[in-house]
Amino acid sequence: MCSFMIFHMSEGMRRRGIAEIYRVLKPQGRFLALDLTLPPQPVQRAIAKRLFGGMLQHDLQELSPLMKASGFSDVESGSARFRILGLSALGYVRGSAGKI
Repeated sequence: MCSFMIFHMSEGMRRRGIAEIYRVLKPQGRFLALDLTLPPQPVQRAIAKRLFGGMLQHDLQELSPLMKASGFSDVESGSARFRILGLSALGYVRGSAGKI
C-alpha cells in the first residue's frame, strides 16, 4: 500500500518504484495506491480545488499505464468512500501481480 506519497517522487523514480514493487510482490500479490483526487461532481471539484489546490496537481489514473507496463494486471481506479470535509476527494488505483 502506498498512501499520499507517490506523487512526491520524480516521474522516473515513480516508474522505477512501481516496477520494483511488482518485482518483490509474491504471485497474485496486490498493490494499492491511495491519494487525493478531484471529485467528479463540478461543485465539489471547485471546492476541492480551492481547499487543496496545490496538492491536486496529479491524477491517480496517471499510474495505470505505469502499472500495466510493469506487469500488473486487473488495474483499476476509483473513488474511496472516505470523505474529507464532506468531499469525496480520495481516490485509489490498484492492481495484481499476476505472475507465475
